Amino acid sequence: MATGELSVPLIATAVSCNIEGLGNAPFAIAPLNPTTPVTTISGWVLSEVSRKSGVPAQLRFVNEAGNDGWKMPVDGWIPRPDVITTMHGVDSGNVGFMQKVDLGTLPRGQYHVIVTFQDAGKSYSCDKQRLINIL
Repeated sequence: MATGELSVPLIATAVSCNIEGLGNAPFAIAPLNPTTPVTTISGWVLSEVSRKSGVPAQLRFVNEAGNDGWKMPVDGWIPRPDVITTMHGVDSGNVGFMQKVDLGTLPRGQYHVIVTFQDAGKSYSCDKQRLINIL
């Protein structure tokens, strides 16, 4: 993972994504503790702006202080017809993701997991308050 650029302003959106799981564990209110360094993060991205699949997206891992982070592109796209239907997508492309991540590269601490994406020339941030602990 490359060190994330945290100074770029992002437009907040709460309805264009969801981060649903870490490995086989669903996210909930409490932070999750990964059981292995290499795992997957699953969820979906469908921009409320264009409602099109295929918008460039990233996962960001931002430390507790909010002053440092890491990012990686989402490239593990999978079909999610339920999201296309619910969000009134305009095409039938892949909007779900099952992204392989190597959390062993992150320093110890607690991290927010955030989805960012670009659509219509703007950058958006979708923060569902998903937390992980790197022990």
